[in-house]
Amino acid sequence: MDVHGNLLKHFSSPHYRSQNPVQLVEKTLLWCRKNQCHILESENISPLLGKIEQSPPVVFVRGNLKCFQLPGLAVVGSRKASNYGLACAYRFSRELAAQGLCIVSGLARGIDGVSHRGAISTGGSTIAVMGSGFAHLYPKEHQKLAFDILDSGGAWLSEYPPFEPPLPFHFPQRNRLISGLSLGTLVIEAKKKSGSLITALCGLEQGRDVFVVPGPIDSELFQGGHELIQSGAKLVSSVRDILEEIPLLIGPSDVKQNEKTTPFSFGRAFTLSDWLKIYGQNGISELQKAVEQGQVFETAPQRYLSTSDLQSKEPCQMKFS
Repeated sequence: MDVHGNLLKHFSSPHYRSQNPVQLVEKTLLWCRKNQCHILESENISPLLGKIEQSPPVVFVRGNLKCFQLPGLAVVGSRKASNYGLACAYRFSRELAAQGLCIVSGLARGIDGVSHRGAISTGGSTIAVMGSGFAHLYPKEHQKLAFDILDSGGAWLSEYPPFEPPLPFHFPQRNRLISGLSLGTLVIEAKKKSGSLITALCGLEQGRDVFVVPGPIDSELFQGGHELIQSGAKLVSSVRDILEEIPLLIGPSDVKQNEKTTPFSFGRAFTLSDWLKIYGQNGISELQKAVEQGQVFETAPQRYLSTSDLQSKEPCQMKFS
């Protein structure tokens, strides 16, 4: 592979006309050596990625390369998601990762970030596909999450050199890579013009499955997903619905459900104070167990979101209020 030649071609574009291409190549190679960043051909990092149209000649990767050999599922959705959507993203990602799927998402606010956290919480694998170079992690509030992904055995991938800033057109462009790395795309929550629909449509064009978690019929937050269902995407209300379509390589679809549930309805946000009012001062250990079991996840210090329901042990069973 002619890494030097591919980089030189990239830096010779009009976008870099005020800079010296040779110096940019040297700067990039030096950064990659210092930061354990691999420069690889698309087809060598993932057979699926190498098959898509307009696959980048090279990609930049940090982290565990074995992640790219696992069956991947893209999980995408709104940056300004509802509590219901966030709870679904966490629960689906956690349980799918526990079944051996690698969760692929874009490190964005909202559904993306929660999906990465769900995979990490169960010791699973996750890949963050970025719309910037690795020296410009975006958004800034997800820098810790980005390194948590590496520390947990996950990986980062970008088609942009390390010093490339997060430009607006990068994000819709990188969506083809999110779907391209994956056997299918799960859309959790999407408005009619949501960027996550680009990922789903890229997946359809690439011949991959598209799954959609439904929402209230009168909610604008879910209208984009509902239109995908009308166009033939599969409506899913549990992890089993996805595993029935992607049984390959991951064994039987025996998804174990938690035996315990929390006294908070699915998708409800609550504080530590709310919890202690029910469990008393000895409830800290119960809360820690709930977090470990994936029934609850911490959204901020002393703030949580329930991913279980007293009436249902099925993740994201359709129940709206």
